[in-house]
Amino acid sequence: MTEMRIAEVLPECQAGFADIRLAVGLIERDLSSQTKITDKLSEAIEKIEAMNANLVKMLAVHELKHQLTCDDLSVVERKVDELRLHQAVAPTAQDTQVTKTLAQLEKWKWILMGMILAVGFLLGHINWDVVLSALQFKGR
Repeated sequence: MTEMRIAEVLPECQAGFADIRLAVGLIERDLSSQTKITDKLSEAIEKIEAMNANLVKMLAVHELKHQLTCDDLSVVERKVDELRLHQAVAPTAQDTQVTKTLAQLEKWKWILMGMILAVGFLLGHINWDVVLSALQFKGR
């Protein structure tokens, strides 16, 4: 009777083994595809880490250049302020001479403008008929 039971149970076990083998095969396939995905993710993470390291280096270089530029700018601003202070405090002899010359030219400009206005006024108010007739009278 035990033999019969084993024979009767054996086909069921063999069918169960087939199901188990199928399930194990599917799990192996899924595990293989998961391994491929994990490998690709690992590669992507490594590339991102490399890019991150490069980006950190670039930011460090940029920060250094920015700091150097700010330092240079402050030095230039300080020198410009010193030059302005020097110019405001101590005008040179040449500056004084140029200022005097400009004042004289401006004085002459206004004198000339006054003379031109006076001549224009006189020419505008002269009775030309009288002047021309006097000139013709002397000429006869």
